[in-house]
Amino acid sequence: GGWHAIYNIEPGEPVIIRSVQVYMVGSGRESEELREIFDDFPLKAGDVLNQIEYGRGKKQILRFAREKGYLDCHFDDAVIRLDRKKREADIVLSLNTGERYFFGKTFSEQQIIIPSLFERYRNYQENDPYLRDNLVSLQRALYRSGYFQFVTVKGEVEEAKDGKVPVSVMAEPLVKLNKYS
Repeated sequence: GGWHAIYNIEPGEPVIIRSVQVYMVGSGRESEELREIFDDFPLKAGDVLNQIEYGRGKKQILRFAREKGYLDCHFDDAVIRLDRKKREADIVLSLNTGERYFFGKTFSEQQIIIPSLFERYRNYQENDPYLRDNLVSLQRALYRSGYFQFVTVKGEVEEAKDGKVPVSVMAEPLVKLNKYS
């Protein structure tokens, strides 16, 4: 009803990484934080070339840069140059950070707590660097406050103007408030 194939594979000598060259252009090129993520790239000179680790390292760099406010970052160049005869590879990565984004105005559609109390939960100010961790922290803090049943905090990246990202906070009150403080 079909055919059956058996493959016997004898792996040859592995490809060794001869060099890893990383470059950054854009407003983040002087950022010490971004330099450190390149230092953590999983492949170094002398390692065996591993495509999975290469891809994982590239994703890690992009994710970290975006978390730090470089929302338009991308690789201008991401190349593995192989010398098959010598079984060596050179890795070249060039990250274009683009411009860094900052927090814009925060809009809250909740009517549960007064604005001055809401402001105490916010862990950033307008014009601070846009950090996704701050949005997550605000959402957690509002949940823990005991006032809300549902909270969504979202950076409206597609609405950004002049490098400033507006933030929207939507929240629903608890069905029953049984707490006194």
